[in-house]
Amino acid sequence: MRTYKKRLQTFAVFSVLCVVLFSACVTTPKKENNDQRKAEAHYKLGYAYLTDNRLKKAYVEFQTVLNLEPRNKQALNALGLITSSPGFKEYKEAVKYFNRAISIDPNYSEAMNNLGAAYVNMGKWDEGIKYFRRALKNPVYAEPESAYYNIAYAQYMKGDYAGAVITLKGTISRYPEFPGSYYVLGLVYIKQGRSRTR
Repeated sequence: MRTYKKRLQTFAVFSVLCVVLFSACVTTPKKENNDQRKAEAHYKLGYAYLTDNRLKKAYVEFQTVLNLEPRNKQALNALGLITSSPGFKEYKEAVKYFNRAISIDPNYSEAMNNLGAAYVNMGKWDEGIKYFRRALKNPVYAEPESAYYNIAYAQYMKGDYAGAVITLKGTISRYPEFPGSYYVLGLVYIKQGRSRTR
């Protein structure tokens, strides 16, 4: 009988201990988790505004994300995209956002590609090309065709038509479905006085 009582007491103590430990795990979320969820919600809303071209509303949402998570690289990249857009044309501000995103993740190819585009929009062709090439060094970059296209466009804009043709032909052989390359190749051929591809 005593062993049974002892086992029952041990079981009761163990059960209470489990309940206490379990309830400690399930209590209200920490402030960090709450801020993280809020930041995620604001990011999604900002992204929806961005894709709908409601840039001012998107800007506010991404700023809110940064207030909650100052090291959110996606929000920094999105703010760079917004400030470098035709509606804003704040390229120096965009460069700051992209650089902050890259400082958080040195392999963040999307931000590197966007930083290069901001430099191209400022007329700094070689600086842009440098960042496009850096984006391409990341073997898991999801959109390398975009960086190749941007290199060729920067080469075209600075008057390096031969370099642009080489880049574009390589891009077209790798990514034949990417239409931007054909467009820029056409622009290059017009500048060179050609009427058709060779």
